[in-house]
Amino acid sequence: MSFSLRLLLCLCVACGAEGSDHHHHHHHGGSGPSGSADAGQDLPGDTYIAGMEKVSTDGHFRVALVESTPIPQDLTLYTWTVEVRDAQGAVLDEASVVAEPTMPDHGHGTFPVTTPGVATDETGRFTLSDMDLFMAGTWQVEMRITHSGTTDTVFFYFTLDS
Repeated sequence: MSFSLRLLLCLCVACGAEGSDHHHHHHHGGSGPSGSADAGQDLPGDTYIAGMEKVSTDGHFRVALVESTPIPQDLTLYTWTVEVRDAQGAVLDEASVVAEPTMPDHGHGTFPVTTPGVATDETGRFTLSDMDLFMAGTWQVEMRITHSGTTDTVFFYFTLDS
């Protein structure tokens, strides 16, 4: 499916969802926001700084957004490099990272729905390639981190202009 056709389809779905009483809800453990269509109205907007770090909702992990190509501001495909550490700051090997970008204000995400992290040559670093942030507004990028049987979630929020 071409980019312009996907964009048109997503815009039509988003506009239809805003006028509907039917919304899809996703439950996020811990203190993360809900996925309801109006949940994003008070979302915090992060200011991108290479290396910015977030602590997971239950405090098990620390995730640094080492690099974003391009920097979060435009509507395009994004590639992120993230580094995963434990609560004490030790770099983790053999972790799993999965990102799910959504627009809570619009009640939709992107395609594909999730972006798996691919381990780099550096311990604890993962590349998330081609996240399609195709629409202006606030994007919530939920990252689910799993290591040694423990799963926790980190949220990044970026408002894109055009």
